[in-house]
Order: sequence, then C-alpha cells, then structure tokens
Amino acid sequence: MSASLSLIWNSTFPPSTSIPRRRCSQFSAPADYAKELSDKIGLFSTLGMAEDHDGLNNGRLDESAYLQQCDLVLGERERTLRFELDRFGEGLFFMLFDTPDRVQHMLWRFRDREHPGFEPDSFTRLATRIEEHYRRCDALLSSVQDKVDENTLLIVLSDHGFGTFARLRYQHLVMAKRIAGVYRRPPARRQPGRGLCRRGLVEDLRLCGRPGRDLPQL
Repeated sequence: MSASLSLIWNSTFPPSTSIPRRRCSQFSAPADYAKELSDKIGLFSTLGMAEDHDGLNNGRLDESAYLQQCDLVLGERERTLRFELDRFGEGLFFMLFDTPDRVQHMLWRFRDREHPGFEPDSFTRLATRIEEHYRRCDALLSSVQDKVDENTLLIVLSDHGFGTFARLRYQHLVMAKRIAGVYRRPPARRQPGRGLCRRGLVEDLRLCGRPGRDLPQL
C-alpha cells in the first residue's frame, strides 16, 4: 500500500437521519454509493449527530440508552472503515469518528465532582465510560495500523481537546442585551447541567452555569 490514511476524531455535524435501502433522495456522491454501502454493512446514519443528545437532555432516554446508541453509531463507522480499507489500494483514505466528542459532551459531568450537573449516585457507573470508549477507539486504530506499511503515512487527528464544561458565555445574548437592554427568560425544559448547552440563549446560560441561581452578568 502506498497511500495516506487520515482518521479524524471529535467533530461536529448537522442533525442526523438514516439511510433507507431504497434511495428516495441523493445521500452520497456518487449517487449509488449509499445503497452500495448499506448493502454491505447494513443501515447506517447519515449527516452526523446521529447520537440523540437532545433525547438525553430532555429526559426521553437515559445515559445507558444513549451509550447504547453511541455504540451503534461507532459500530457503523467501524464497519464502513473495514469495508473500504479492505478494497483500498492507493491514494487518500479519510475516515471521521465523531462519537468520542458526543460521549465526552454528555458524560464529562460524571467525572467532575464540581460540575453543577454531577450526580453522585451515577458516579461509579458512568465516571469511566469516556476512558472505556477511547479504549474501543484505540483497538480500532490498532487494526488500522495492521494495514499500514512503510510507504503509508497514517495521520490520527483530533479537532479539539476536552475538559469540564460548566459555564457558557453566549455572545448572542450579550449582544442582544446591549441592543435591547432587556431579555425574557423562557421556561426551563431541561435538567440543569446537562448536555451541549445549545438551545435557548437564556436557558443555555442557566444550564451551563449554577442551577437555581440568577443568570451570570456578562
């Protein structure tokens, strides 16, 4: 093999859907690739963000169900990787794995006792799930290395690191306050401290800050 392999971890994409076996619209380029892939590996998610973090935020599923879905998505990517790598000869091979990002966003609070969303009762069960997920990714990377020879450049790249995320400065809200001088507080829809903090502007600040207190003055 004389090639360059790129594996990208932790990225962000728009909302997801699932690829049907009968193509009703173009999901891929070339147009027939999505059907070919689904015939080989089974049904798979498309457009990214397949992991239902909103369902977890809104209490429609718990962390165990969310992690099961993360495992399903990672399995889809792994089957895709193996299928394409087996028939790859030369050129550029690119593969994205974004599930580590989703797992860290939603579960980091269980490893940080100072996080406003920390749940002591779930600490033992969930505090190490991020490391467990990375061990699975490491095993996948090891299988890729077995395909690499001395003429191949293998690049493993993350688009960002990670750490505790307990407070958000939402610049849109800052600008809105400066322009309008006042703002409304929408009703709370999610449990404090959870999630990606990406819905209502005021709600985001309350969720990412200290639950039950006034909004931070920015």
